[in-house]
This record gives sequence, structure tokens and C-alpha cells, in this order.
Amino acid sequence: RLVGSEMCIRDSMEQAYSLQLISAPLLQQAQDTMTRVEFSEIAVAFYEKVAGTTAPMTEENPFSDCNEQAALKAYRLGIIAGVEPGTFAPENPLTREQMAIMLVRTLEKVGVDTVSYTHLTLP
Repeated sequence: RLVGSEMCIRDSMEQAYSLQLISAPLLQQAQDTMTRVEFSEIAVAFYEKVAGTTAPMTEENPFSDCNEQAALKAYRLGIIAGVEPGTFAPENPLTREQMAIMLVRTLEKVGVDTVSYTHLTLP
């Protein structure tokens, strides 16, 4: 039986799934550590949903260790980069730093003025 915050978390995850922002495997593995490629999937899904268009693919794969469509689209959009030239490390855990960078870049790609948000005060 779910109570309080557990129910809220489950509802939010199910809403993200119904909006096609996360895949079924991500929904089922909600408590697991997120990988770099999994977050790329979310970033690209968000971009495509908000922009109303399919993200373009790279003409050439810049990574020797990854050929996942979401990672290649995120690279083409400028949302992600490799951990070093030619290496994406798709199964590495996503760090908070990487997540923040990818979030800001994704928001900028859909037209959010992230500079204006730096002046907001939180309660």
C-alpha cells in the first residue's frame, strides 16, 4: 500500500510515462540509478514534445561506444557531449553536474530563456 509521497512519486512517474517523456523500462526502474543514455532519452523526448518536431539525427556517429538513437539526437541538438573525444560512456551513471548541464541545454533548445530564471527568488 502506497502512502503520501510514495503515491505522489508514482503518480508523477505514470504521468511522465503517459506524456511519453519516459519509456516503460524507465518507469519500471524508477528507483534505479539513471545512466547517461537514459537521461538522453528523456531530454530528447522532452525536446520533441515541446518543439513539436522530431529531433534530427547526426550525419556521422561521433562515439565509438554508443549508437543509441537518443544519444545521437541529443548530441546533434547540442544537449550532450562525450566524456572525452569519441566516447559517450552510455551506461555510466549520470552525475548531478551532467544532469544540470543537460537540463539547461534542453530548456534552451526549446526556447526557454534560462538567463531570466537566474533572477527568480524561491520561497
